[in-house]
Amino acid sequence: MKKERTSFVLILFAYLALSILYSPLTPGQDIKCSYCNEAITGNYLIVDGQYFHPDHFLCAKCGKPIRGSYKVNDGKYYHPDCEAQVSGLICAYCNKLITGDYITSAGKVYHPDCYKNNVVPKCSVCLQALSGEYSIDLYGNKYHSYHISELNKCDNCGRLICSELTGGGISYGDGRHICNICYKKAVFTAGDINNLLYKVRNKLNDLGLDLSNENISIAGVGLNELKRVSGTDSFSDLEGFCSSDANSELINGQLQKKTYTHKIYVLNGIPGINMESIIAHELMHAWTFQNTKGNQPENVSEGSCNYISYLYLLTSSNPEAQYILKRMELNPDPVYGGGYLKIKSQFGGKPLSVLMEYLKKN
Repeated sequence: MKKERTSFVLILFAYLALSILYSPLTPGQDIKCSYCNEAITGNYLIVDGQYFHPDHFLCAKCGKPIRGSYKVNDGKYYHPDCEAQVSGLICAYCNKLITGDYITSAGKVYHPDCYKNNVVPKCSVCLQALSGEYSIDLYGNKYHSYHISELNKCDNCGRLICSELTGGGISYGDGRHICNICYKKAVFTAGDINNLLYKVRNKLNDLGLDLSNENISIAGVGLNELKRVSGTDSFSDLEGFCSSDANSELINGQLQKKTYTHKIYVLNGIPGINMESIIAHELMHAWTFQNTKGNQPENVSEGSCNYISYLYLLTSSNPEAQYILKRMELNPDPVYGGGYLKIKSQFGGKPLSVLMEYLKKN
């Protein structure tokens, strides 16, 4: 997960005190006003060693006498509010003058309260202000990193499951945790899953991966059943599996016909677009079984299947498809993530037939 750092710079202005003497000059004392250069005969002000008639210590912006606190900017004297205007210290949130403390962030200045209450990033989980390092998911949700150890993460989309982010979620009997955002779009029934298989096969046929005449069935299963049929106990990246068989028809010892049967197993209870992506991946496994020697390195095999999912998702208008693509890009697994990036860099932008010929020959 990417982390961002927010810097806070708190700059404090100290108000300078004005020294005012109300005593008359002593006999023989001869001083002049620094403003009018006239002799001072009565009460006077002393500012930074300079003498002024009381009404001649003027603000360099508004021209009115300064009585009390003042600020110095580039050797000139100002009322605090006037100096703020000269310095351009306008709060980027409320557009009002900043005459005291302020915070600088991303090149803008704010009143401390304006920044704290309206600008500073808030944790999407606990709604408290974020400072220093924090986590951000693919959907732009920002949160304190310690929430990761406190909350379950959706096994489908990766969001932290909580009322603020996902409206809660549920746990399946096979140990998976699904957020309510994904659960509302989840597919369970055999009819719906078969319809998705039909949809994906047709689209892949249009892209050049022809499996229209093959015997392919599909079943939506839980995680435990998927582990059983795939022969693995791993949970990481286990979303589907394709079981393939070849049947040879011989007459007098001569091969007359070879037929193939494929059964795809896919995790049920996930949104349709995620299931479509998995089906596309597994259909590529079916094609590879039929058309290659089957001895590709695992990163080439799985990377090619993920590349087919990538091509399929590019055709989808579902906005969630873009997040699936991001997860594929960021997958740290050297087989599924690394293999996919390798195939994409080598064959991206080329006709699909180029990849297919490469797999057949290698």
